[in-house]
Amino acid sequence: MTQSSIDVPAWKDREGRRWPTPISVTTIARVKEATGVNLLEIVEGKLLLRFLDDPLLLVDVLLVVCKPTADERSVSKDAFGDLFVGDVTVDAVQALVQGLLDFFPSDRRAVIERLWKATERAQAEAVRMATDKLNSPLVEQAITEAIRKASDEIDQRLRSFSLWTPILVRRDPAKQRSNPLPRST
Repeated sequence: MTQSSIDVPAWKDREGRRWPTPISVTTIARVKEATGVNLLEIVEGKLLLRFLDDPLLLVDVLLVVCKPTADERSVSKDAFGDLFVGDVTVDAVQALVQGLLDFFPSDRRAVIERLWKATERAQAEAVRMATDKLNSPLVEQAITEAIRKASDEIDQRLRSFSLWTPILVRRDPAKQRSNPLPRST
């Protein structure tokens, strides 16, 4: 029984083109050979984090997964990378994960689904926490303090420079002729 192209997970690029992400044994082998990434490691959970933390790795893997479509459309590696702007990356990760879920038998699929949901929750929590921290009055206080310290340092350096200014002022030319500096030989 074959899947129709409608059932195959896919993502849309910034130009609105659909990119299927079917995962098969052949796809897994191609990805491992081309990128060194073993898609079967998704069961361990770390691979999901690597994809979320390293968009370059993700795009390299997706290019191999989507190679038949990229070849059909004559899309180069650079042109493929240029397709990833904004939420396209999020959609592509979700399509890749869904493709991997479809590849595995139901018992492993359940584990991967839980890992993916936990990863999404952790990422959402990290964004929420970062947003809360950035909205904290402590951030504004730290910025104000850093600016004050930088200003004080500039003032101190300017004062230090002004102490040396009299030494740097040229001597009276008449005194220089009557009292020449000894020459080195």
